Amino acid sequence: MLKKTLIAVFMLAMLAAPVYAADITVQGENYTRYETKGQGEPSKLPADSADSTLVIQKWNGNKQDYYVEYDFNVETAGCYKLTADTSILDYAYTSNFYYSINGGEYVYSGDVYKKEGASSSSYASSDMAQYSLGFVELKSGTNTLRIMSNETIGVTDLAKFTRLYLDYFKFTKQDKFEFSSLTP
Repeated sequence: MLKKTLIAVFMLAMLAAPVYAADITVQGENYTRYETKGQGEPSKLPADSADSTLVIQKWNGNKQDYYVEYDFNVETAGCYKLTADTSILDYAYTSNFYYSINGGEYVYSGDVYKKEGASSSSYASSDMAQYSLGFVELKSGTNTLRIMSNETIGVTDLAKFTRLYLDYFKFTKQDKFEFSSLTP
């Protein structure tokens, strides 16, 4: 009788345990759309590598809105933690960026990031790091992530440029009970 009770309790506990969808990883070089204000397609570097990093690097004296968009599918709607392997944020030689999900409000990376570790990129890893960028709500089906950089860096107006490295973005499903207690 005790054995059957323990098995029943174990089975109930398993049914109550949260089931998480697999992490969703979006590779930086696999963008769906882009806009570089007529200055050509973003670069994939190293070009011959399966482990490439997207590089948006434009030299000009003007602040312009460069963006790349990624369409990706989500099986389970809900709250996801957004992690990115990107340029070092708030750094003199790389640009911060804005992101939005499904056409929503832009979030400035410089306001929300929390460094999580070193970059896993094989390209420019000394100029990159892994960051938590907060939490986003994803719908079931196709979602769109837009990364926009209108931040120019440089020492003079003639030497201003945008430089942004994007290796990957990862979305990790969050337990609904943890959502209110998690902070970016």
